[in-house]
Amino acid sequence: MGISSEREDGGSRSTPIRRASTSSSERRQFEKNMEHLQALVDSIRAAGLPVAVIYNPERGHVVPEGSPPPALYEQFREWVDQHDIPMLDLQARWEGKQEVRQYYRDYIHLNEQGNAVLAKQLSEFVRAKDLPACQP
Repeated sequence: MGISSEREDGGSRSTPIRRASTSSSERRQFEKNMEHLQALVDSIRAAGLPVAVIYNPERGHVVPEGSPPPALYEQFREWVDQHDIPMLDLQARWEGKQEVRQYYRDYIHLNEQGNAVLAKQLSEFVRAKDLPACQP
């Protein structure tokens, strides 16, 4: 299965990506999570505040010898795009880069170095997308 999608850096990805099948319980949980996310986005927008998303992948999905992103990753990206939500996609930015292995303290949580890289990329992302900064 090939996926061609616009990346936030302006390039596109058109490499074949194999996906593990999604179990019915994973799909139900994903749908429930998306309902909660929709309610959160609606609430934030109703308050007149901007919305943005950071997608933080598991380490095993971005290291060069890792496995492909979860089967529901593209569906999540599509949902975010359909709802016009800017997304800092660390999957797209970090995929296949050797140095990302040093950014994690375990399979999902970033360590001090990873958080420093995320902070720098978030700052660049906010400026590039001209997103309103948080005001005290």
